[in-house]
Amino acid sequence: MEEFRDNNFNDLQVKGLDMSIKAAAKKYPFIVGWQLDSNYKKYKYILYIDLFINIKKLAEQTNLYLDKDNYRDRGASLFFGLTTNKNGNPLEGFTPKWNKFLDDSYDYGKEVRDKINFFYSKLPNNYKIYIDTGENELNSIVTINVDDYIIK
Repeated sequence: MEEFRDNNFNDLQVKGLDMSIKAAAKKYPFIVGWQLDSNYKKYKYILYIDLFINIKKLAEQTNLYLDKDNYRDRGASLFFGLTTNKNGNPLEGFTPKWNKFLDDSYDYGKEVRDKINFFYSKLPNNYKIYIDTGENELNSIVTINVDDYIIK
């Protein structure tokens, strides 16, 4: 039998996701909410969500600055609306400083995702979303990943 994930999440499973995000938000107060990503059904082992963020709190927490030329309300990189320049000017692309900024954004985003998954792994079993292997066992929980960061 093919592995299967039931995407009709029950109230406890949704609450488990919510509790994990809220727990991570205690360390990362720029996280203000979440939603299932529009393509969340596409993958079995990874559950993609969108995180709602307060970009001003993110800038404060990371000692970065708002990018005055970035008017988008969402991005795939955590630092998409930020810059290292105090005057708000965006970074010039394809420079060592720009590359470091991208690496830092990836690393910080990974830290946030890892924290969410840590809290999720500690939940009671009935709060988790599992992959059904067809062996009458539910032996693998989904990994939560962020598809987009949305400014709220």
